[in-house]
Amino acid sequence: MDKGLNNSTMSIKKTISDVPHIISQAKSTTEPTRIEVVYTITGKQDYLENDKYPCIELDSESAKESPSAYAMKITIGQRTKYYGKRGRHGRLYNPVGMFSEGMASKRLGHAGRLEWRFTEIGEKAFKFYRDFLRTKNIAYLHNAERELL
Repeated sequence: MDKGLNNSTMSIKKTISDVPHIISQAKSTTEPTRIEVVYTITGKQDYLENDKYPCIELDSESAKESPSAYAMKITIGQRTKYYGKRGRHGRLYNPVGMFSEGMASKRLGHAGRLEWRFTEIGEKAFKFYRDFLRTKNIAYLHNAERELL
């Protein structure tokens, strides 16, 4: 019996390996779509996403230099990445804070680069930060920072 089983599996292997591998030319090789959404604080928006979240009309490169861009959501195909404006100590930028007026475009004196940079954050922290930008409720900012720890 073992001999018959081996012969049948070998014949199956032969038929599978005899089939030539052909790359389908009919398949489209289009680039995945890239969707960038840049968030700001309520009152400085160009439009509202989902009639809720304040956004501005910028691409991700110009948002890095903009003092009124605080968060970004970039979707490429099926993958979504979330970014928040963070300082050198890892804290999220607070545009309504007592000492934050005019600090969004501050540069580090010794390095010449921006003090506040966009870094990748988790989805839950991003949602808290986006809610903070919409409502200006400091509790959302604290929850977002807690998620980053």
